[in-house]
Amino acid sequence: MGNSLKWTVSALPKLTAGLCTLLLTCSVFAASTIELDPTENDPDNINSLQRGARNFMNYCSGCHSAKYVRFNTLGKGLQLSEDQLLENLMFNAEKTFETIQASMPMDAAARWFGQPPPDMSLMARARGTDYVFNFMRGFYLDPDSPTGVDNRVLEGTGMPNVLWELQG
Repeated sequence: MGNSLKWTVSALPKLTAGLCTLLLTCSVFAASTIELDPTENDPDNINSLQRGARNFMNYCSGCHSAKYVRFNTLGKGLQLSEDQLLENLMFNAEKTFETIQASMPMDAAARWFGQPPPDMSLMARARGTDYVFNFMRGFYLDPDSPTGVDNRVLEGTGMPNVLWELQG
């Protein structure tokens, strides 16, 4: 594994492609009417999957769960030892058999964003990697939105653009 989980700034498409591939392989939302760009991701690229897991845990798991994914299953699929899993991905769990739970209480999320954020293990399976990839790239500034942004894939989304610093 080496440096594959250490943070380095990378291009947003590669970041989201790795995240999308991770979520789909690990296993309600309004349909998008726009044409989705393909992710062109490689589910056999372990380094990309490891970066996707790192990015999900750092940027997404504060609000979104992946409650149908156990840490030990994730670690096995990412070819990580238990120590690497504990050190690099398990920020809000203690046992590797636990599932990925959001850090934010769902009742607070519903108050702040209008509804609780969806579970990403279900979102990736239901909508596919192209949807998640395009959603993450689809934010634009909107001064009328409570979060200051909206999304071209899911109009009226309550989610802030959490990857804005990586977009250049």
